[in-house]
Amino acid sequence: HRFFGSARVHSKKDASAALKDAKASGLAGDIDTAKRDMDMSRYYEDARTLAKRLTKWSKGLEKGRRRFVVCTGGGPGLMEAANRGASEAKGLNIGLNIFLPHEQNNNPYISSELNFEFNYFFMRKFWFTYMAKALVVFPGGFGTMDEFFELMTLLQTGKLGKNYRLCSSGHPSGTRSLTSMPWPATASSRRKTLTSSNALTASMKLLNALQANSTKPPSTNPAVVCRGGYFARN
Repeated sequence: HRFFGSARVHSKKDASAALKDAKASGLAGDIDTAKRDMDMSRYYEDARTLAKRLTKWSKGLEKGRRRFVVCTGGGPGLMEAANRGASEAKGLNIGLNIFLPHEQNNNPYISSELNFEFNYFFMRKFWFTYMAKALVVFPGGFGTMDEFFELMTLLQTGKLGKNYRLCSSGHPSGTRSLTSMPWPATASSRRKTLTSSNALTASMKLLNALQANSTKPPSTNPAVVCRGGYFARN
């Protein structure tokens, strides 16, 4: 399951400490930045919690069954949060890193034997999508938008063999905008899978349902989830 989102979101603990320091400094600009980071830290904790729950669920499946492993871009922020959650559940997790002149460093929670580094974005994106059973999209910047909309373009143009579901958490206008896109006839059925919900809450309910019904083999149909994010299957 691929998690992606901002590399600049901090954990609640770190954001809280930074806010305390900013208030002590008395600098208005630093305080505003720290407050924003504190607000965004909820996504770090959501990604961490979701990855942990997903990993625990996956480890509980019967031996020999298809496994679900958390995979991220290997960097800091929300990528770190997902790797951290999986690590806290004592599960293997993957980091598909890439060499960049700044910001992109391996986070310490990736399983050492599954820590990879790419030189080209194309091959990295290919392996993100090719092996994915679910894509969990949290708030992010240009990189997150690039990967998300490239995936949506492949879906809209019928270039993916997988049937994706998009669940948008947050303001419902995002889902309405995607639903109103000029989808071709070959992709019209996919448009009906666009819904809106509280993604993290829905994910927890879904994982509980999967645990209660784990005798059924996992579906190969993944889900695309925007903002709050959750793992799903059809």
